[in-house]
Amino acid sequence: MRIPLILASLVVAGCSSDTTEETTNTATTSNTGTSSATTNPEPHPLVPEEYQWIWQTDGCTTYDGAAGSNLYWHAEGSADVNGDIVLTEKWYWFLGNGDWSQDCVDTFEVVGEYDAFDYAMLDCGACEEGYLVTRTLVDSTCNLTYYTMFGNDDQPEEEVYVSLELFDTLTAGGIPNQNNIMDISHGDAYPPGQLSSWLVSLNWARGHAYPMDEKNPGYPSDYDWVGDACVTAS
Repeated sequence: MRIPLILASLVVAGCSSDTTEETTNTATTSNTGTSSATTNPEPHPLVPEEYQWIWQTDGCTTYDGAAGSNLYWHAEGSADVNGDIVLTEKWYWFLGNGDWSQDCVDTFEVVGEYDAFDYAMLDCGACEEGYLVTRTLVDSTCNLTYYTMFGNDDQPEEEVYVSLELFDTLTAGGIPNQNNIMDISHGDAYPPGQLSSWLVSLNWARGHAYPMDEKNPGYPSDYDWVGDACVTAS
């Protein structure tokens, strides 16, 4: 039986200051994926090679001064010529604060399609791309359930969540962001419905967009992103 995060006394430090509507049990985090490197001299076996010595795995301090543990989510995938997107998103939980035996990784499959509307209605006027996706937990090693993190009040029978991913891929001048770096906003709605039911976290992650046609950003394109948070004991 998986442990609900709220019962496990874990609270994700999200971007409450950047949401369209405040949610409970959240605190501010940078979401840059560039935390200071761990103080442990050995490489962490769970950290992807490109993030060794970049990700912090030995603990963190929230903006309210509480001691916490580090969490990162890292996605890679692509959208095809029809706007159908498929990504693999791994959630890296560094719960041991130096005790690597307590750290673990859960894997989600993120599948969806391009969804065009006025993103400014969700306070994301700078966003140019939106994807309505289903996030399914396909490999669980952490014995956690994610329903409180994805805006649900009740624990579902399966770890499947509907989300909205909004990409800021262009500068204000309409050209691709420098080095293809994009900011990503994430929305949750339970149950999914009117736009007013979505809770959107701006700057939920930062990543890259690599469109096949560099002069025409958007799908078909490859994408990746990294987000981070500080988890604290409630």
